[in-house]
Amino acid sequence: MEFLYDMWDRFREWRWWQQGLALAALLFLFTVFIDVVLMPIYTRHGDELEVPPVVAMAEASARETLVSRGLEPEILESVFDTMSAGSVVRQNPHPGMTVKEGRRVYLVISKGPKPRYMPNLIKESLRNAQLRIREAGLRLNHVNYEHSSAVPFRDVVIFQSISPGSPITSGNYVNLTVSLGPPPSSNKMPNLVGQILDAGLKELSAVGIDRNRVSTRVVYRPNLIPQTIVSQSKPAGTPAGDIQELELVISTDQLPQGN
Repeated sequence: MEFLYDMWDRFREWRWWQQGLALAALLFLFTVFIDVVLMPIYTRHGDELEVPPVVAMAEASARETLVSRGLEPEILESVFDTMSAGSVVRQNPHPGMTVKEGRRVYLVISKGPKPRYMPNLIKESLRNAQLRIREAGLRLNHVNYEHSSAVPFRDVVIFQSISPGSPITSGNYVNLTVSLGPPPSSNKMPNLVGQILDAGLKELSAVGIDRNRVSTRVVYRPNLIPQTIVSQSKPAGTPAGDIQELELVISTDQLPQGN
């Protein structure tokens, strides 16, 4: 206190213009202090906030959290996502950013995983069906085999345990039934006369007559397309199971050598 009294006594001894300069300097310093130090503290107080994290929260909880901090939540869009439906996927501004009170915080809400539907595997080959099952995120549980009159071709899907178009989720199991071809009792020798050899062999395979049971003999028939089946050693209608050997006579447009 004595220091202040001493300063005051000295101030009183100054000339009037010295006193004026001193007061002006003090006023200037006080103004700078108010402007640089006190005013920023006052104007920021209660006005700038740190954005809280709301990602993975339910929409209602995220709204409540933001409003309680003086912020205004706004839904920007809804998207398919692995998060459960109604959860916050993204937010902007990001957590930890400093913003003004009342600032809008934009939220992206999950609609849940994108729906998937069971593909139609009927009449697909078993190999193609396995690929499509894998692409759909499913698991092949079991494959049954049975004869089918409706689908006479082997290794073709005739039944699937999940109906085509049904909603599915990743990891679901599916069972398939695959055709073994026609029932043995209905497998009979077809009439192949007039067919090209490749087509005839495929038809024989469909009724259970393997290629190793078939032999061929060539005859000169210039009026026919080469490799046309001219005759067969077993008549049409013969049970396929009774045929151990089969000879097919096919045409050629090349003259036999020596003629």
